[in-house]
Amino acid sequence: MANERLSADQKQRIHLLHGSAENLDDLIQPSTKVFDHIICIDSAYHYNTRWDFFKSAFKYLKGSGGTLGIFDFTLHPALFQSLKQSSWKLYAFKALCNFIHVPSDNLLATPEEYKQRLYDAGFKNVQLETVATEQVFDGLSRFMRQQLLNASKYGIHVNLSDKLFLSGASFVFNILAKNDWLTPLLVSAEKQESAT
Repeated sequence: MANERLSADQKQRIHLLHGSAENLDDLIQPSTKVFDHIICIDSAYHYNTRWDFFKSAFKYLKGSGGTLGIFDFTLHPALFQSLKQSSWKLYAFKALCNFIHVPSDNLLATPEEYKQRLYDAGFKNVQLETVATEQVFDGLSRFMRQQLLNASKYGIHVNLSDKLFLSGASFVFNILAKNDWLTPLLVSAEKQESAT
């Protein structure tokens, strides 16, 4: 659908791919040139692993000025310390991550470690900007609630499983908005020049 929205001129300049970010070598044809920019919005925490994705993205970015842009999450440093000090909390956290299909290794990092992982993958000029959790999750909570209200207002039938999903998601996002458990991040990084 996204490719269909591109004008003929845009199709000459923009290359959209659909596939798994975990297997860029399988997704990208060997004849494909490198990319100017790779953007990953609200999904890297699902990759197995996010750190491997950084290395793959680095491989496919052009050498001078290629950039990686990400919206992502890490654990809040206080929660990270709490999990490190309690084996039962860490076990519960890993079980929750497994339930929501997020590899726990992706979230068991502080913003500082996240930044270091990008440097370790070869990136430079790594910038992390934190976003207030309330700004992210409060809006998501209200959006989910509003979808239910709109369906009712306009007589749209919503089955029970969808009602439960929207209500549950709204509830969880509301809790996340009020607690500093996750740190939302806007991330940018540039590819390091190769020393050849």
